[in-house]
Amino acid sequence: MNLTDVPYTTIPLFIQGGNIIPMRSSSANTTTELRKQDFALVIAPGLDGKASGSLYLDDGVSLVQEASSYIQFHYENNHLSMSGTFGYTTGVSITSITVLGGSGSGTSLMNSGLKIPLHQPYSAECGGQGWYHGSYGHQSSYGHHGPPGSGA
Repeated sequence: MNLTDVPYTTIPLFIQGGNIIPMRSSSANTTTELRKQDFALVIAPGLDGKASGSLYLDDGVSLVQEASSYIQFHYENNHLSMSGTFGYTTGVSITSITVLGGSGSGTSLMNSGLKIPLHQPYSAECGGQGWYHGSYGHQSSYGHHGPPGSGA
């Protein structure tokens, strides 16, 4: 692959299809402060429309962990699910979801009141009107820019 017209101040990032990458929403100057930052999910569906990824959380200090969380994410047919073990409570949440693909830069759900705590299984369905949540017993709609792959 040969990229042209990329400024020296830019680093291209390539994400293999089929992966979900949890990233911190904001940076911090210390690891202690970084652990207080929420997460953003970047979903890069494969050619089959599926993606998966995982996130391991612990206190980041202790050699022997009293509690930890190992969270698996799965995306298929506009449905995102989160399962795993939830032994470590962080106090942080997932506050944005970006689904890559289609003709545009991706479908993004950001700064819309989204707050998915990382302490129990969760399920979200993306339809034409937004993200609909199932695990918490109510249906909420968040601003969404069209179905994944629509380029909208």
